[in-house]
Amino acid sequence: MQKNKFENISVLFAEDDQAVRENTAYMLESYFENVDTAKDGSEALEMFYKYHHDIIITDIKMTGMDGVELVHTIREYDKDVPIIVMSAYSDENTLLKVVNSYLFEYIIKPVTYTKLIDVLTKCIDSDKNFKNRDFSIDKNTRYSFSKKFLIKDNKAIKLTHQEIDFLELLIENKGDVVSYDMIEYEVWKDRVMTPDAIKSLVKKLRNKLSGEVINTVVGYGYRLL
Repeated sequence: MQKNKFENISVLFAEDDQAVRENTAYMLESYFENVDTAKDGSEALEMFYKYHHDIIITDIKMTGMDGVELVHTIREYDKDVPIIVMSAYSDENTLLKVVNSYLFEYIIKPVTYTKLIDVLTKCIDSDKNFKNRDFSIDKNTRYSFSKKFLIKDNKAIKLTHQEIDFLELLIENKGDVVSYDMIEYEVWKDRVMTPDAIKSLVKKLRNKLSGEVINTVVGYGYRLL
């Protein structure tokens, strides 16, 4: 299994057992860039509203807001985010409480790390729209491919057509340098790109993003960190 399947995918893991929560998070962090944990449903819901994770993994029985209530509340807000439920309970009544909430999978504990990674891999492979999900640029900022705007600190930020084309080009080539020639071809299209024009575009986009996530490679182009 290739770890690059999990690049730029964020995960929220809700579990009230501290040891299980910390050990599982440690494992998940070796695959995913962004992993958040919550000790109960209320904390998980607050984090999901703030960061809009790509995948949610939750235990069923937790103190305070349990996994059943968490799943139902999230589904009222987001119909599509994949949810994986883990539980020591295999009885029919517990399953029926969440089965109609369009879970990706219901896993009976104890859950091995191999089993969990297999389920996560299937989740990503089976979701044809995963590439169109929000792209996490950093902890506080993400880009919506479907809506074509930035979401920073839970607020929408509009982008110009050029900013959209340039940012999507950087995202598609994340970690690699995007050359000036490629930028001119993909963003300026049939027009001439001047040095001042590209510098102005980068400056404006940087101001809308968090931190220095667009790296200048002198004499060649730019790279999204």
